[in-house]
Amino acid sequence: MLLSRTVSLGFVQARMLRKKVHWIPTSLDKAWKVDPEQLDSALYKSGPRSLFIMNYPSNPTGVSYSDDELAALADVLRYHQAIVISDQIYGHLNFRGNYASIARYYPEGTIISDGISKWVGAGGWRMGFFAIPPELRPLQDAMAVVASETFSSVSAPIQYASVAAYEDHPDILRYKTAECAALKMITRTAVNMLNSVGARCVPPDGAYYVFPDLGSAPALSHVNGRVSSVDVARWMARKRGFVCLPGTCFGRPENELTFRMSLVDFDGEKVIEALEAAREKSGAFPEGDELLQCIAPHTDRLFRGLHELCDLLANDSFLE
Repeated sequence: MLLSRTVSLGFVQARMLRKKVHWIPTSLDKAWKVDPEQLDSALYKSGPRSLFIMNYPSNPTGVSYSDDELAALADVLRYHQAIVISDQIYGHLNFRGNYASIARYYPEGTIISDGISKWVGAGGWRMGFFAIPPELRPLQDAMAVVASETFSSVSAPIQYASVAAYEDHPDILRYKTAECAALKMITRTAVNMLNSVGARCVPPDGAYYVFPDLGSAPALSHVNGRVSSVDVARWMARKRGFVCLPGTCFGRPENELTFRMSLVDFDGEKVIEALEAAREKSGAFPEGDELLQCIAPHTDRLFRGLHELCDLLANDSFLE
């Protein structure tokens, strides 16, 4: 199994199955993305018919891949005859609205994983699916056997509702447009706030996460590389009640001060209602500062927490 050094799934399952994980290095300077050369090197080490798991837009970084980047990765994967699980659970939350799957460039070796828990906000329904190519039919049959002995199937009402979600009804399309506009503004504002106090953070391409490196912030620069992200996460929670996950949860080194921040502490229903009201009034969803002002009354708690965190990073000091 091959995983990038910024991934939220796979390594726990591999450990349970006693399978070896081949880690592919990623870095902030390359926007946390896997490049073809690194993938090629890892595949040579892992051997034929390896499994590579991709998640894009990514949890924890929010970054995604362009068509050219996906095509280059696909060439490497096809050469090595690797199997890809393309986790596209955040695909509908791509801010540019032009999401592409690696299955477009490597259809015979790509298993698409998707569901409605993120973009429709229906996590409790537990509705997800795999799209498996004919070339991998034996694997599909084996998966079906396991599924039939565990959860069997999703209930029929949930299946019908899920079909409606994927039918591109005008109401669904408007909802997705408003949702992505709000999340893009929220994440970009958070990135600007964090970078203004010395953090290094890549603007996400989708989803609702940011993954800053806080090591150069004034409160932490004197201990950067000497303390663990777990200790700093506890410090931030204790000092300001700000809770986030340390980078070690996603395969990052223990003394790298990276953290996943999930920016969802706001009333999403009221945000969507405010944007819809603005659209009905002007004929289009607001943009820029107008959009931020539109959603501000319903995201106050989230941004108040971010302001508290930025004040801590700028004006306090971590004590070893």
